[in-house]
Amino acid sequence: MFWRVLPIIIGLTSWVTLPHYANGYWTPKAMVWLVGSFVLASASWWSPPSRMGGHNPWLGLWLVYVTGLLAWQVLWPQVCVPPPVSGPVPIPRWVTSPVLPFLTCGGSVLALESCVRQTDTLERWITVAWQVLVLAASLAILAVLQALRIAPWLQTQVGDWGFVSLRSPIATFGNPMIAAQYLAICAPLCLMFKSPWAKVIYGLLCAVILWSRSSSALVAVVLGSAVLWAWRRQWRLLAIVGSVVCLGGAWLVWQHQVREFVSLSGRWD
Repeated sequence: MFWRVLPIIIGLTSWVTLPHYANGYWTPKAMVWLVGSFVLASASWWSPPSRMGGHNPWLGLWLVYVTGLLAWQVLWPQVCVPPPVSGPVPIPRWVTSPVLPFLTCGGSVLALESCVRQTDTLERWITVAWQVLVLAASLAILAVLQALRIAPWLQTQVGDWGFVSLRSPIATFGNPMIAAQYLAICAPLCLMFKSPWAKVIYGLLCAVILWSRSSSALVAVVLGSAVLWAWRRQWRLLAIVGSVVCLGGAWLVWQHQVREFVSLSGRWD
């Protein structure tokens, strides 16, 4: 039961979007994962665990801290702060407070701990990795279709806002940076499999990352792949990647784009 619910939550978190709203890309994902992570954390009540989980007192302290934040930022203003008689209604304090980030991070830790409890064989994780790759490939294809104007239902109507362009591969993330970083996390998983389809997916993900011009995602996928190749002692592949990196660095120096590549924006133009 647990291993059927897990890919559904991951898929919904990746695909859910409301493209015609300013916050319609990230807010639904945050909501789905916040709820889904606690659903996974409660798996021991509706799916018998296969092993014992971890014991970490710091996680209990985190829960106490988040509960205190919730009481101070949400409950206390609702009870003791009178609403304005006239004028605009102020933004609730919980919107800009650290309550939601702490809940999201803590829910992720609890969901991961629940995955450990439910693991009866490592084949479970291999299946999940392949499901994540199929999901990443579908999002990469959607990014290409959207950038080519073939998927008009995902074109935003607000024009170009900073790095969010109508022709950028944003997929369901609303921003090419976030889309590329999501794919950069998934790309090294392709190296786990010997299937030719895994190589095709790896090439597709790397191509979309290059298209997004995200330097942070490009560095992440190169480092992740290089670490795995070094661990497997695949020195030939590592040498090829190192040569490509050196050529790319020389091109950046020649084009005077080193500063843009290493800037805090994480994107080069």
